[in-house]
Amino acid sequence: MVAFKVFQLVGLLLVASTRATQESLGSDFDVVVDMTSSVGDLRRIWDNTGLSPPGPGEAAMEYLTSKEQLVNLALIGSLPFKGISHVRIHWLLDLITVNYTDVEPLFNFQSLDYLIWWLKVHRMKPGFELMGNPGGIFNDLNSNPTTLTLWEKFISNLAAHYISKFGKSEVERWRFELWNEPDSTQYNILNLTTTGYLKYALASMRALESYNLSISGPADTFRDFEHHNISWSLLQMCNTLLAVTGKCGLNTITFHKKGDGDAQQVFNSSAEFFSTATTVYPLLKTIPFANNEADILTGWWREEEWRGDVNYAARVVEILTTFLATVNQQNFSVAYISNDNGFLNQFPAYFNQRTLLTRFQMNFTEDHHNQFIRKPVMVTMALLSYLGPKEMPVFLRHLTNSSDPDSRISVLAAGDGVDVGPGWSAAVVLAVSALQPDCPDKTLQLNLRLPPYIEFMYVVYQLDNVLTNPKNIWEKNGKPDFPDASLLDEMRSNEGPYVGQTGSVVGDWEIISLQIKCPSVALVHVCVRPQNPPGKVLQLHAVNITFNEVLLLWQDSNTRCVKTYEVFFCSGACLNDEYQLITNRTVLMLAYQFKTTTNPDGTEGSRGKYKVRVHDYWDQLGAFSDVFVYP
Repeated sequence: MVAFKVFQLVGLLLVASTRATQESLGSDFDVVVDMTSSVGDLRRIWDNTGLSPPGPGEAAMEYLTSKEQLVNLALIGSLPFKGISHVRIHWLLDLITVNYTDVEPLFNFQSLDYLIWWLKVHRMKPGFELMGNPGGIFNDLNSNPTTLTLWEKFISNLAAHYISKFGKSEVERWRFELWNEPDSTQYNILNLTTTGYLKYALASMRALESYNLSISGPADTFRDFEHHNISWSLLQMCNTLLAVTGKCGLNTITFHKKGDGDAQQVFNSSAEFFSTATTVYPLLKTIPFANNEADILTGWWREEEWRGDVNYAARVVEILTTFLATVNQQNFSVAYISNDNGFLNQFPAYFNQRTLLTRFQMNFTEDHHNQFIRKPVMVTMALLSYLGPKEMPVFLRHLTNSSDPDSRISVLAAGDGVDVGPGWSAAVVLAVSALQPDCPDKTLQLNLRLPPYIEFMYVVYQLDNVLTNPKNIWEKNGKPDFPDASLLDEMRSNEGPYVGQTGSVVGDWEIISLQIKCPSVALVHVCVRPQNPPGKVLQLHAVNITFNEVLLLWQDSNTRCVKTYEVFFCSGACLNDEYQLITNRTVLMLAYQFKTTTNPDGTEGSRGKYKVRVHDYWDQLGAFSDVFVYP
């Protein structure tokens, strides 16, 4: 007997424990998305990542200022529509050096200035932890009142410095945060006691508050009261201050709850912590909570096969839809969640660590450089960025004759709202995460209810382990530590997303049948033709990778229905203004890596002039960017 189940959640849907067999009738899933209505604002809680140097002090300075880290961050920032907006980074304060005088230390912000400027250039903001020990001058912060006073002055000077450098409106959108996981000996290098930490926290709050800046914390795992006394004591102090003064100094309570390998457990453990914390300290319900290490599994460095392919990407979507779909039912809402996956993978590991990109360290005798390949999880963050600001109702009918779980399907839909006009767009993200290695493919019928009498263009983008699997290509070629140019190009050509079905339709109903691999992620993007051609691409610039090879980066013009970006190059002095199209694949990211050959005279072949333009779904071409001359 075939079971029929219909689920409706407010604009979002997640169904757990699904299985499709050959005996199922028709499609395995029927999904209906009503694009004529909205159920409210879509909270973009997922556009965050984080990373950590291998340690504090000199290790942090070397890691965070290295060329490979800057390229890593530039590529993360190249997601369309600000797919990742914040990067939470440990040990930032250790990028500050100290010069000593007879009166007091002078702090040199130069290295930290450059890193934050680099984030800003690539449209991201720091998750700024007040964590580190510049010059080793805060070793007795725990016990010396003079050092505590110096710390408060230091944080005050830091705030003043960056407001002066970048402006108040920019700095107030950063996420300042207290010391990461203060109950962990790995991070609590100053050996702060509970009393010492609370004094540090209050001093930090006062310093930022004097500039009307807010701070979050304590960024802890909160495993139990006995072993995590520092963090629980901060919540106790916050609850007491709320009772007495009506405020506690924290704008968000941050915590870390992971999934022990199960995406669903990320939410379950988060909800359990919220329940415990607000039961013990009821006034905390007035403060937002955020899980800024909402990862499926602890240990970013652990090698897991699923971290290298589309299953990781699908599980990230599953976590997101679980939080968005279920929070209202359990009276638990988060301000944001973050995947802590901005790390650089470490040799000899490549695809299988918790990272967005895979780095190959090309340690040749005369040519030391790094090559990066986007993993499916990073491309999925790009697909999620297509979601508009208004949630749309989603309905799912699941046909099955078995309750044995092999997969989970997640669906999320959002667009520009109910007022449809030129340039309107909406998107549906569908993800199937595999719970078993032999999970069968799925057939899905997507029914889109569209406003009548309006012509729409739709494009289907797909990620799966057949169509878009750089890891598989690398493995089939012998897993080389130093892949050659041909293999690198083949992997980049298979980063995805794969462009599947496209079509033009006049509302009011469109039915799209999808054959979906397990695991997979798909995006169905629906657009109305805009009145004007695409806008001009902005801020084209380049980063040298190695001789004859550059990474070109730019900012989009808020053109949402992009078929591809076209990059043109004119070699050398470009005396005849003869530009050639150099993009040989669909380019949806705001970056393109170009490799060429040496000129006959021995000079670098990548020297010359570059320009970029948008090519939209209707084959309209945007204005070229300003010409960028390299180098």
